[in-house]
Amino acid sequence: MDDVNITSTGCPAVVEDKWWVFVVTSVVIYVVGVSLSLLFVLTKKLLSIGWLKRYGKELHSPTVDKLHKLMRQLVSGDTFPSKILLVITLTSNIIFMALALYRAYRPVERCFTLSEMPDIILELIVSLVLIVFFLVRLLAARNVLKFWFNLFTVIDVLTLPHIFVAIRLGQDWLGLKSLRFIWLQQTINVIRFVPFIHSQDTIDIISLLVRFIALWLTAAGIVHLLEASGDPWEDFNAQNRTFLEYTYFIMVTMSTVGYGDLTAQTATGKAFMAFFIIGGLAFFAFALPALVDITVLYWRRTQYSKFDTSRVPRHVIVCGHITACSVEEFLKDFLHPDRGDQYTHILFLHPERPDQELRSIIRSFYTRVQYLVGSVLNSKDLMKAQIHTAAAAIILANKHCKDPKEEDNANLLRLVSFKNTTTDIPVIVQVLCSSSKNQVDNIPGWFPGRDIALSLNELKLGLLAQSCLCPGLSTLIANLFYTSDFPLFKILPEKNAWQDPYTKGASNEIYPATFSHTFYGMKFHEAARICYQRLGLILLAIEDPVTHKCYINPSPIAHAKLVITTGMEGYFIGQDLKQVQQVSEYPNVNNVAATSVITLHRYLMKLHPFAHHAQEESYSVANGALVEEEEDSPLHSFKGSTVYTCEKQTLESRILQRETELNGHIVLCIFTNQSSPPLGLHNFVRPLRNNTIPQSQLKHLVIISDREFLEREWSSLKEFPDIHVVLGSPLEWQTLLDARIDACFVCTIITAVASTSGHEQAIIDKEAVLCCLSIQKHFHDRVMVITDLVQESNVQFLDISDEDEEDERVYLAQPFACGEAFATSVFDSITTAAFHSPGTLYLVENLICASGAGRGSCSTRCQVVALPLNHTQHQLFAAQSTFGGLYCALLDHHCVCLAIYRKLAPDSTKHYVITAPANNMPLEPDDIAFILVEHTAQNTNILQF
Repeated sequence: MDDVNITSTGCPAVVEDKWWVFVVTSVVIYVVGVSLSLLFVLTKKLLSIGWLKRYGKELHSPTVDKLHKLMRQLVSGDTFPSKILLVITLTSNIIFMALALYRAYRPVERCFTLSEMPDIILELIVSLVLIVFFLVRLLAARNVLKFWFNLFTVIDVLTLPHIFVAIRLGQDWLGLKSLRFIWLQQTINVIRFVPFIHSQDTIDIISLLVRFIALWLTAAGIVHLLEASGDPWEDFNAQNRTFLEYTYFIMVTMSTVGYGDLTAQTATGKAFMAFFIIGGLAFFAFALPALVDITVLYWRRTQYSKFDTSRVPRHVIVCGHITACSVEEFLKDFLHPDRGDQYTHILFLHPERPDQELRSIIRSFYTRVQYLVGSVLNSKDLMKAQIHTAAAAIILANKHCKDPKEEDNANLLRLVSFKNTTTDIPVIVQVLCSSSKNQVDNIPGWFPGRDIALSLNELKLGLLAQSCLCPGLSTLIANLFYTSDFPLFKILPEKNAWQDPYTKGASNEIYPATFSHTFYGMKFHEAARICYQRLGLILLAIEDPVTHKCYINPSPIAHAKLVITTGMEGYFIGQDLKQVQQVSEYPNVNNVAATSVITLHRYLMKLHPFAHHAQEESYSVANGALVEEEEDSPLHSFKGSTVYTCEKQTLESRILQRETELNGHIVLCIFTNQSSPPLGLHNFVRPLRNNTIPQSQLKHLVIISDREFLEREWSSLKEFPDIHVVLGSPLEWQTLLDARIDACFVCTIITAVASTSGHEQAIIDKEAVLCCLSIQKHFHDRVMVITDLVQESNVQFLDISDEDEEDERVYLAQPFACGEAFATSVFDSITTAAFHSPGTLYLVENLICASGAGRGSCSTRCQVVALPLNHTQHQLFAAQSTFGGLYCALLDHHCVCLAIYRKLAPDSTKHYVITAPANNMPLEPDDIAFILVEHTAQNTNILQF
């Protein structure tokens, strides 16, 4: 122990300064190492020149190469032994740092005592391990000269030899052991193969934090050494401060706070801080924003990576075409209070992260809406979406895509993915082409009675066609399904007085409700009268709970045995779900005389003259009048089809000739371009050639479009009768005159141009708007024009005389209220209604396309027709002074009155729709009633407006 100046009594009172021995030792080792490496490199270069090459080859033995390769594998971190070595090295470095922190609280130079021998021995062991790793790195180096200029090599040379010098001198020096904190960056190499750390974001955050901590503690250690040692020329004016105080000082300096309560006092400390402030502040300025960016990016990636089911009683998965516009319209309708569903949550599943606009929409509905980044085609993502507990799945389609068939195939593939994962939940899928709707039956797991396929183009074109036969019908259907809070106009100028009754009627929607026991045994029209007179509800249809057959306004003649039974549902027009649900509780405690009223009603029905005639005779509607049906008026549909057909005709043979005379026909204007997708025009023609229309009353159809588009569509149109073609652009006035636009009954304008984005999306309806304005200018509203708009906000341009606000919703615009504009967003409302009540879809498809929705076979075929009250043969109905009287009078003839089509003003030629008016609303002489009529063998003719 005498060799290390340790005595049993302790250290000398004064310790001699020997710090220079530690510094010289490190410098000598470094110089020798660089010199030897330089000599090795020069020798290697010489042995590669000329005749010395053969000696160089002799030096490259296989053993040396194998050793070099082995050392490289040990430092690579790719093999198991190398990972073990890295972990051991990291552990040794951490122990060394801990010893350095412990040493920082002792004098800068001190002698050993026996009580301190254990930490000296531990430091010796750790240093030996680190020296071994140093030698491994040296042997693995590709360029040994560059190795000595590596930062970690310099740190090893300045810190590792100290323990051997200290043991030899029996005196320790604090030295630059704090530089060892830089080795903390080795942590990054270790965490890359930690099993539970997979995210690159996590690795980046740890890497940034480790670099910051390494710089912070290293700088604190250097300042502590300089300040504790003092300036040599100032007789070593040492400062008595702890390492902890300097860590605080460095943090305050790096963060630019600079309280000033602690500063460097020595000249060497001040010099170091002058250089450190430049680098430290630069690093802090870089690290803080980078850390924030990484954290924000990590939060954004994880924000939509899981579905929180803790606050979700039940949910619906929505996928497909997810954009800010489509999501906003869907959510407003789906989550509307009138739906009566406060517990169903929406989960949007989409591969892309939501943009800023979509995120703001989701946040506005945050209590019931969540967004999950994932693919429907990935079963793991479907499991994240909790598909097995979902109430349903809804697949939305892009209504304005460039290729409808491609869009349909994508949605059908999503449907297949849902069904492959589970067949236990219902799926509602939107498709564009009617042919795609037929393909869903081929998908395994598809249940027609539960799953629903909506053909949007079929519904749109069918509704436009029905609106040609019954103008205003598109507005009526849209208002019955669109749930929104329409403003009530209390103080209006006379010219806008129509808005108040229109918005009150537009607030009515279709809702289902189960009949109470009071209605058991009643026929449809008996229950309809009770519901209207007592509850203010219009009954449209009833559905059998067993067979799921839906009977729309069933005639007591064709369905003589059909009565309301236990569990049977009805579909009603009402203000809200609460009003409709009164049917399930009728009669309530406040209606003690209900039973006697119903009994009296049945008795009066037997004596009512209208009811008597309705039961004994068969009536139909034809040529604007109720007439007695001829028993021998056969229909001329072919091969049992529901439409009229003829011999196949070529496109050339259907080109309209100048000498052909037409009057009261329908003109269809179609704007296309080279990229126009197929439209499926047969869906427009079929309702116009339905065999519920007497053959003598079929209206000729004139189609205006370019030849290329019509040739693509003609294969589905060549068997329909009374179709004419005019080739050209509807914007050319001569083309419109060739189509006899001046003598037509109604003109429909459709834009079949693929949707674009940005500025062009807003003006995509430019041709349709210009064509509509041109017709209005020349004929001054003598020709009714129905315009299908791709961009609904363009409704403001359809009527320049309309002074409504430009940002007004399409449902409140005058052209829409009059049935002159069509909004495609109604299909999202129909999709929502199909989820809450699948039977409502049957109503729509039966009224529009004369086909069912798959909830059982078609039990009734009905149409909405227009009944002018000022017709001379309608004296019976014109005599009614209120809508309630008209409703009951029509009900006696097995017709359900749905709405009134009223003039905007007494001197106007335009009408607007009042959906389900109030019972006491007075009628006007020029009113037109929309009535629901069943097509039966005894009632085949249809009212033509």
